[in-house]
Amino acid sequence: MKRIVIFPYHPDIETLLQWLGELKDVSLYGVCSFKEDSIMTDRINAVLHNSRQMEEIMEQGDVLLILDNYRDLRNDKYYEVIGKAVELGKEVWIMPQIAKELSLDCYKGKYQILQKKPRLDIEQPVIYFDRKYPIDVPVIAVAGAGKNSGKFEAQLLINTYLEKEGYKSTWVSSNDLGCIFNSYSTPDFLYRDDYSFEKKIIQYNHFIHNLITLEEPDVLLIGIPEGIAAFEVKETNHFSEYPLVIGNAVSIDSAALCMYYMNINNRSAVKEICDFANTRFSIPIDVFYIGRNTFEEDEVKNELTFSFLDEGYLERHYTTKDSVDDSIYCLWKKDAANASVKRIIEKLQSNIDAL
Repeated sequence: MKRIVIFPYHPDIETLLQWLGELKDVSLYGVCSFKEDSIMTDRINAVLHNSRQMEEIMEQGDVLLILDNYRDLRNDKYYEVIGKAVELGKEVWIMPQIAKELSLDCYKGKYQILQKKPRLDIEQPVIYFDRKYPIDVPVIAVAGAGKNSGKFEAQLLINTYLEKEGYKSTWVSSNDLGCIFNSYSTPDFLYRDDYSFEKKIIQYNHFIHNLITLEEPDVLLIGIPEGIAAFEVKETNHFSEYPLVIGNAVSIDSAALCMYYMNINNRSAVKEICDFANTRFSIPIDVFYIGRNTFEEDEVKNELTFSFLDEGYLERHYTTKDSVDDSIYCLWKKDAANASVKRIIEKLQSNIDAL
């Protein structure tokens, strides 16, 4: 089992800590970051029972995993840490987004992008070139109000429950960190500017068809990147392009929608969101997840900034009444959230078309 050391601090690490037992063939050994992150890294390393200094942590780990630079911090520290890992003979895994932002030519052959793609050697006849294949397994989707709305944790919740119930699940994650839990990556072509809307739909459908042929799953879990609506001028979420593409590429049988931390006390608001998702994207929302993240507007940078809320804050301040809607679940309440997956499975079992 490979021991992973993460650099730098990123809110996604908080999600990893909740699901350490589900990691596949790897373990989280420690976290290194900038000096100003010492309070957070000390807390995380204490949870991991690791009291070593940064140099010792890197020496004892097997893999250095580089996460995205979500705060626009200086790149020189990234090069320093990558160089140290290479010098120590460690494997280096880099998230796709930060790999695009760094100049890595001098490390060619000494790192790999953290992605999992299906094999290309599947022997099957090509029936459709410019048409969609029928997808004949049940499809569960996880969408979100926007970026950082808890989609990754919701996918972990659903996939883990499916596996423990004995279902063979194939998972396409909206977050490449899912690869260390054995998910597949969202294909790169979905983000290409030079592909037409129609081409993306056809290619995503073929991508899913190939995955099903390869894996023969009982159920398919798809994480949909970004969000289903624009946040005025500050965050467009690509004007909902990704849920539009995926909703047209595959027939989704059931879906969960992840919301930012908020108190929902209006049943009609829940119904409006369901109607919007179903009408515009053909995504039938059966459960809602309230996530651990919130956001605020940065008037100086004219953008949204996101904050990860700890469990103590969530428990003290969350006041949504259960009577508002029994389809709303809190991601930080795992036992209750597991009931949401049971709800989805029961719907699929009662839907002969899905099965």
